[in-house]
Amino acid sequence: MSRHATRQADVVEIDDPAEAFEVFDTVCRRELGIEGREFLRRWDAGRYSGTDVDDVEGLAEVVAALSFAR
Repeated sequence: MSRHATRQADVVEIDDPAEAFEVFDTVCRRELGIEGREFLRRWDAGRYSGTDVDDVEGLAEVVAALSFAR
């Protein structure tokens, strides 16, 4: 017997850059345990350069949320 989970998601438009960054910060804290600003500092310094996002748990989710921060 096969089970299929169904999920529904609401799409919300975020126009406020501060609110968008808050979403990014929340993802960083949840997935990597660091603040969004700290992640960006590390990202810009090249800490994740050459890293496969799938090799670091939570990194793919944070990278996917980068557009909320910039």
